[in-house]
Amino acid sequence: MGSRGVQAALVIVVLVFGVLAALVVGGGRKHDTANNPNAVATPSIDVSPTPSPSAAASPSPSASPSAAPSPSPAATEAPTAAPQPTQSSQPVASGPAAYPAQVKAGSSYGYTGPRAYVAHATDSVDSGSSACAGINESTQAFPSGYEGVFYVGVVFPDGNILSAGYIRTAAGRKDFASFQNASGSTRNGVQGADPGAGSHTYCVTHTASGWSMTDDGKEIYASSAEGATGVGGATVKFDSDVQAIGSPAAASFTFVIPGFHDITVGGQPPHQLRGSNFYS
Repeated sequence: MGSRGVQAALVIVVLVFGVLAALVVGGGRKHDTANNPNAVATPSIDVSPTPSPSAAASPSPSASPSAAPSPSPAATEAPTAAPQPTQSSQPVASGPAAYPAQVKAGSSYGYTGPRAYVAHATDSVDSGSSACAGINESTQAFPSGYEGVFYVGVVFPDGNILSAGYIRTAAGRKDFASFQNASGSTRNGVQGADPGAGSHTYCVTHTASGWSMTDDGKEIYASSAEGATGVGGATVKFDSDVQAIGSPAAASFTFVIPGFHDITVGGQPPHQLRGSNFYS
């Protein structure tokens, strides 16, 4: 065979071999994809031209629901100020009142008569059914025509006055008690016996039958002429006076206060004792 024949034969062999190889390889790929569950298939890509879809009209967006109006906050009411307690023009002290000089034993005042002179302490804030005080004995010798009067008195809102105490004159000492109306035109009462030496407790007390004035619990005088049933709203006085009897000659002397002790209003120490002294 010549060289050309050999070359042609080789070309034929190569072609045949290539065809066989292609067949073997193609059959192997098909088998792997069909029978191997773990094989990953290559997706086919469609290269045919796809007409652009006409843009679908966007649906009109539904109107977003209008937000519900947030409720306006409830109007805040201005807080009502807590009612303030009414202030008393005469506030009550938190404890018992101190005794002013006008009721203390030994206090003294210059006096020129025949005018009346008063040294007292008053309480107009306490209440209860009684007013009481111990009153020391006065040993002062008063000039002729003058007397010392020492008592517990209650001046009621209607102007009536109830009182209990004792009178000291040049002749000696006597208990007394009285009722006096607002104008002073009516004055009822009695002068009792000498109460005896020393201090005595005098009271003006409301009872079931009216008002009773007593010395150490012994009644001096009683009256139903005052309709009040207690001393609340009244002015209670713890009083030392110099008074003229008739029309005496003018006189000047020192008036000495015998002194009050154990003062009570409604059975309790008073919360107010305001002292004053003056000619009346």
